[in-house]
Amino acid sequence: MPVPVQKYKFNDIADDSYFAGLYTTGKVPGVPEIGIDLYWLILQKDAITFNGAANVPTRTAGTAGPMTINTIGGRLFGKIGDTGFDYDVEGAYQVGSIGAGDVSAFMFASQLGYTLMDVPTSPRFFAGFDYASGDRGAGGDVNTFNQLFPLGHAYLGWIDHIGRQNIIAVSLGVTFKPIDKLKVDLVGHMFWRAETTDAAYNAGGGAFRPAAAGLPNDIGAEIDLLVTYPLDKHLMLQFGYSHFFAGSYISQTGPSKDIDFLYTTVQYTF
Repeated sequence: MPVPVQKYKFNDIADDSYFAGLYTTGKVPGVPEIGIDLYWLILQKDAITFNGAANVPTRTAGTAGPMTINTIGGRLFGKIGDTGFDYDVEGAYQVGSIGAGDVSAFMFASQLGYTLMDVPTSPRFFAGFDYASGDRGAGGDVNTFNQLFPLGHAYLGWIDHIGRQNIIAVSLGVTFKPIDKLKVDLVGHMFWRAETTDAAYNAGGGAFRPAAAGLPNDIGAEIDLLVTYPLDKHLMLQFGYSHFFAGSYISQTGPSKDIDFLYTTVQYTF
């Protein structure tokens, strides 16, 4: 049972939610250079309203009731022979129910990288493509991929403005070390809605823009810069800056100012 963090109270279990699953990781038999993950995850909630007025702005009809979602997926990752190429490919399918509606959703994520080992800064260039299905209309069956318990800053930009729901995303980036121990990450993302009949969601699963058929799918773009420098085996310094460029879909559905995210971190590891 998940335990929500409460700032001014003792943390307690969310007794209306249940989570279980099986997960295995290892190497593909006979092909040790290929890593593989396989998983089956089950999330149940006693009651939920999806695509209703409280979840997606401007929608009044939703799918409500107890929820059961099974997520079945797998991941392949590794390097390509003796080349500088590496890859990471993952896919998952969800089936289950919310109230009287059926759940049928999926996601796909991929990244291909190439490291120039003979160059002094050892740069790694990479490109990625992500897709997570969206809903085809309010009420009834649900086709929006559920992120379950999403990670912040992990996949679709470090501002966390975009989540893995109803999304098409393309990314390009480079990682390099201009001097010893100093690591620089520079990544660019572009985002579109997968379905015009569904909303735009943030990394926490909240809808920040309405479902708007007939409007452009262009959500926007983001650029991320992260500089990391370990002083020793315990102390690490970080500096980051991100900028989100609002797209035409954002500008036509409400306030559309760009977002700036600037931060520094001092991390001490015991």
